[in-house]
Amino acid sequence: MRIFLTHSSALEALRDARRNGIARPRAQRITFQPDLPKGRRAWDELASSPALMGVSQPLHVAVRYEGKRTRTSQVVYHSLRREPPERGFLKAAKGIYYANPEYCFLQMAGLLPLARLVELGFELCGTYVRDERSQGITAYGVDAVTSPLRLSNFLKANAGRSHVRLALRALRYVQGRSNSPMETILAMLLCLPRSMGGYGLPAPCLNEKVPVRLSNGRIAKRYCDLYWKTLRLAFEYDSDEFHRAGEKWRRDSGRRAELGVEDIEVVSVARSQVEDARELEKLALLVCRRAGLRRDRERFTYASARGGLRRQLMPWTFGL
Repeated sequence: MRIFLTHSSALEALRDARRNGIARPRAQRITFQPDLPKGRRAWDELASSPALMGVSQPLHVAVRYEGKRTRTSQVVYHSLRREPPERGFLKAAKGIYYANPEYCFLQMAGLLPLARLVELGFELCGTYVRDERSQGITAYGVDAVTSPLRLSNFLKANAGRSHVRLALRALRYVQGRSNSPMETILAMLLCLPRSMGGYGLPAPCLNEKVPVRLSNGRIAKRYCDLYWKTLRLAFEYDSDEFHRAGEKWRRDSGRRAELGVEDIEVVSVARSQVEDARELEKLALLVCRRAGLRRDRERFTYASARGGLRRQLMPWTFGL
């Protein structure tokens, strides 16, 4: 038996591996020779294997083009017109393989809206793992499995494949080193083009190391969640998930003072500000004024696009 997971099944397998501390298995030359189980019982037994415990049904698997098959309740077959990219699959267990992060990103370009594809790019290049299943818990502090440069090189090397243009378009707005879904959402809402529902602001660096001089004269490094170097402006996303209130306040206060000495303005951003459209607009205006940008009169189409983007990225704020 040899099955090759693709699309959302490959993404779930990749996320499961990251939660288990497997950042990225060593790439191998794997011959693409699907040998699929036959019969419902065989698929049921396969789905219960430890390697697929984090993958929901129906399973998305790749088959050769001449082996095209129909969808069932257990499996969705994806016929490949071309051979997969070299080292395009990673080994999950004996006989079970899943698309590597770059190939998975390309496959998901055929399924996700553009903004959601950008969001996925942030996650793959970041240090967190989302769980989109019911009551799923985000895992933090994991290793990134790819980078914008690595994604770009892969897509350019596979220019003739389906959905590459869409994937490259999404990649324009992907940044590395995001530490949480809300940091990603904040960066996207501020920086995506207005036609996509963002404010079209200059992109900041995420979790950038900023040198500061301490009182004893030593140089230390401090991290800023969103940092506009040329503007000397930093946004710090406040989350009480990991810290007690008093501890977090003392830590953030000291860091703001150190960055203030370097003439860097630090603005604290709460989750409620990101979720509130009017509060977020105040943050966008602050960046505009700091950058010396004129704020054009908003068109209705932009307002409509902005609501659509928020609905995609934060459906819970709309009761969805």
